[in-house]
Amino acid sequence: MSKNILDFLSSYEDELNSQAAFYEKNISRIEGQIKDTKKQITAIKKNIDTVSYTHLRAHETPEHL
Repeated sequence: MSKNILDFLSSYEDELNSQAAFYEKNISRIEGQIKDTKKQITAIKKNIDTVSYTHLRAHETPEHL
């Protein structure tokens, strides 16, 4: 192979390694954010009470009909 091709491939490999390092560093941060978000969603779900259809109808006024 010519020197230019080898230089290009080496440079390209360096760039790929750099990108891989960047993504590996950020994956754990993003996974932590996902875990925190799931905890928040679970907490919100626990605080939501269901309401019966009859209860909803009891709060209707003539404007709603």
